[in-house]
Amino acid sequence: MVGYAAPGLGFFAVQSEKRVRSGANKHATALIKIKEGHIDDAGLSAALALNFPMEWNWQARENGPQSFLVKFPSLAKIDECSQYEQFKLKGHQVQISVDRWSSAALAKAKLFTVWVKAKRVLEDMLTVDGVFEIGSSLGAVQQIDLESLNNYEVVKFKVDVKDPELIPENFEFAQKPYLYDIYFEMETVVETWGPMPRYERVATPRHNKPSKQPGKADGGDQVM
Repeated sequence: MVGYAAPGLGFFAVQSEKRVRSGANKHATALIKIKEGHIDDAGLSAALALNFPMEWNWQARENGPQSFLVKFPSLAKIDECSQYEQFKLKGHQVQISVDRWSSAALAKAKLFTVWVKAKRVLEDMLTVDGVFEIGSSLGAVQQIDLESLNNYEVVKFKVDVKDPELIPENFEFAQKPYLYDIYFEMETVVETWGPMPRYERVATPRHNKPSKQPGKADGGDQVM
């Protein structure tokens, strides 16, 4: 648990996560958005099977209004489809877009990254471990200014926080048998984030993309 220095700052910071091997087809999941027309999950599954005839069990799962999650046979196939801003499904008056899906699509918000200066730090706490303990009261510490460890009572660190405006002026720290106040001063905001649309992947706009059917050559012949 980090961010316990003030109400609204706290969150549980996961210290370990599964590393997904780049190119692993096991994780080839696409986010399909309906750009024009209407279709349900069963209809989309059937339409994908018609558009991409191959030995693959196409199954679309609804992921919010006009969006679906679909397992693809490979990441390469997702990337092929994502080259097109949108394209029409055969046999339907429906236009779709295809993008890689990631866990970021489920995020409710993204943390702010800020540099903070802590003042009146005890000499015994001017260590890497000590500064991590201090910084963890605000959020998830990303970096410590090691040169500042040589300063007197002042140290700097970069930390991910939920809301920079909630960083308190000071917070109590104990070093038995005494209780001390350490004071915080936010220096700079490195990255500004905040709430994100739920179940919605905000993709980088694509420009100057062809709108023809994927898998077709310029002359209209099927690409093998």
